[in-house]
Amino acid sequence: MIFCFAFAEQPATPTDLASEPEIIEIADDDFGHIEYATPKVFLEMSPEIVHMGDEITLTAILMDFPEDVTIYWEYSNNCVDWFVIEGEHENLYTFILTPDNLGYYWRVRVHYEG
Repeated sequence: MIFCFAFAEQPATPTDLASEPEIIEIADDDFGHIEYATPKVFLEMSPEIVHMGDEITLTAILMDFPEDVTIYWEYSNNCVDWFVIEGEHENLYTFILTPDNLGYYWRVRVHYEG
């Protein structure tokens, strides 16, 4: 069994939830410069049915991210302690299914400034 997760992280900014929202007047010519989309990450695995010794490709599909992102592929054997796979920063990660990694959890972490 192979488990896959995905998440995105943006540097935290403090927010005062008790304050009233600020109303800002926007000129018509400024409207095109406002970004409303929330970044999303989807994971696909190929092939869908695997056997020991098969090559597996995980694909991270990024939507509504800025252009400058850093991708980190990570694995865990307990879903608590995560380990970065060094040198893997592309949206594809390929590995061979072995007895050692059978049952591992896999995830992609996307870091961006925004």
